[in-house]
Amino acid sequence: GSLLGENLKSGGIQSYFAIPVSFRGEKLGFLELGSQRKGALNSTIHSQIQHILPILAVAGNRFNEEFDNKVEAVIQERFTTIHPSVKWRFTEEAMRLISTPEHQIDLKDIVFRKVYPLFGQLDIRQSTLNRNEAVRKDMIEQMDMAAEIITSASRIKKLPIYEEILYNIMRFKSALNEDIDTTTEHAIIVFVTKELNPLISSTSKAFPELSETVEQYEKSLKAGFEIVYQERAAFDRSLNEINRILTQYIDEEQLKAQKMFPHYFERYKTDGVEFNMYIGESIAPGQGFDLLYYKNLRLWQLLAMIQMERKVATVRDDLPLPLEIASLILAFSTPLSIHFRIDEKRFDVEGAYNARYEIIKKRLDKAYIKGTEERITCPGKMVVVYSSESDEQEYLRYFRFLQAKGLIKPGPVQRVTLQDLQGVSGLKALRADIDYSRSDELSSLSMDDIIAEIEESPAEPS
Repeated sequence: GSLLGENLKSGGIQSYFAIPVSFRGEKLGFLELGSQRKGALNSTIHSQIQHILPILAVAGNRFNEEFDNKVEAVIQERFTTIHPSVKWRFTEEAMRLISTPEHQIDLKDIVFRKVYPLFGQLDIRQSTLNRNEAVRKDMIEQMDMAAEIITSASRIKKLPIYEEILYNIMRFKSALNEDIDTTTEHAIIVFVTKELNPLISSTSKAFPELSETVEQYEKSLKAGFEIVYQERAAFDRSLNEINRILTQYIDEEQLKAQKMFPHYFERYKTDGVEFNMYIGESIAPGQGFDLLYYKNLRLWQLLAMIQMERKVATVRDDLPLPLEIASLILAFSTPLSIHFRIDEKRFDVEGAYNARYEIIKKRLDKAYIKGTEERITCPGKMVVVYSSESDEQEYLRYFRFLQAKGLIKPGPVQRVTLQDLQGVSGLKALRADIDYSRSDELSSLSMDDIIAEIEESPAEPS
């Protein structure tokens, strides 16, 4: 009289088996057999099936493994940091693992020695301040609308709860006149969701004459969040559009750059974009690496970042919030060793001196010009940070070339010394003004043309 039995009978099944299938103690599923002839599946048949169960179990396990492998392949393809330029090395390691009996080996960290690093950052300037200001304006707007509703309700019927809520609204509005912090923001959200909005909702039911005002208030709230989200939405749209422009451009151009010489590339989306590149013989063995390719990639990076700046400039006035970006390159000409940490699935630099490079990268965007309160990064300027005289001469030459092409404004390139960073001293920077004015004229000038020209040009004397 079970539901299963009734369903089988209604389908004309008179005889039925369901036999569990396991492989090495792991349940894989059930083997189901049915017949429209009563008694067709008996103990003899059951005994015979037991003989083929191990074969079914092996086949089922293989199917599961193949499925898992397909899933793993998709994950590798889409979600891990294995860049095409270094996939050959990971394939070697995987084949070594698979060909070892019972896979009785430890996965080694994969190391690429003597690679030259490049680092670039396009940062949306004052994004935290702009985000906080948007939140502050939205909260003030919500407090004003709520105060109007509660005041109207209080005129209709004087209740102590209205007075107490109005007092809290004014208290929070006063706090919002200062710079907003996470504590204030959290306290207001709790107040709004737990006390204010439920009271406004009940007010609408108690006083139908306020229902239109309450409806307007509720329409202005973000669905599922119960807070006004207009200014913050404008900030988010602007931030997302800038990020879209930057990431789309660098991703497309980077594929072209791989054709010059294969190199490792990884990009991070923050409030803006930052990216690492590494180039060297160990990443592309047997392909004739030469320092010319490293210099070429440096010039490509400089060009790409200037073009990204210019692309954002063309849409800035159309954004809900005209956010600004500031660009920075770190020129670090000492080769490093990078290794892929198997446990963390990411690349990291190796060795104490190499770690200095990572320290500089993390602290650069907060660095100041020595003896001033001015940050080294500045909207409208292309900034290159370096420590060696040869790097200075190389980038000065690139800037002169870019001035001739109308990408950098004419005039002397500014040279400044950086205030000592924690644990790092002696850094300098070149700062050049980006020329945004000749965009139409330059639209036909491709990056390939510019790179071809710089390769053909003789090196200027230092």
